[in-house]
Amino acid sequence: MNKKYESKYQSRHNPGKQVTLGQWIAELMCERKAQADENKELPRRFWIEKHKDKESYKKWQPYLKRQIYTAYKLIDEYGDEKLLQFIRANKSIYSLTPKWVKDKLDKYQIPKVVKPDADDTPVKYIENPKWNTDRGYKKKSLYDKLD
Repeated sequence: MNKKYESKYQSRHNPGKQVTLGQWIAELMCERKAQADENKELPRRFWIEKHKDKESYKKWQPYLKRQIYTAYKLIDEYGDEKLLQFIRANKSIYSLTPKWVKDKLDKYQIPKVVKPDADDTPVKYIENPKWNTDRGYKKKSLYDKLD
C-alpha cells in the first residue's frame, strides 16, 4: 500500500476516525476557511448529507473534495513532509488551489533542526565535591535580642 494513503492521522472533525494526510489537510483547509470567512467553527462530520444543516453540506462537501484532490496532487509532487511543514508554517492559507500556493511551495525549504552534539561534549565531574551541610548562619529571633 502506498504510504500517502495510510490512514494514520486523527480526523479533525470525526473523533476516533483515522484519515489519510490528504484528507487531514483538506479538513484543516475547510476549518481555516470557515474561520476566516464566517468566523465560525464547522460542526462534526460537516461533509455528510444527513447533517441537520443542508446548506452547510452543499457548501462544504464540494470544497472538501476539491481540497482533497489538490492535496494529493501536491503530495505527489512535493512529498508529504514538505507539504505538511508548509501548511503548518503558513497559517493564513485556507485553500490549496491558488497558483501562488504552488509558487510558495516551490521556494519553501524545510527548516533543518539542529540537534546539539550531546555525545561529543564530555561531562565534567568534580573529583571531590564538597557539600556544605553547615548553613553557617543562625536566624535571629526575639530571644536573641533579650540577651
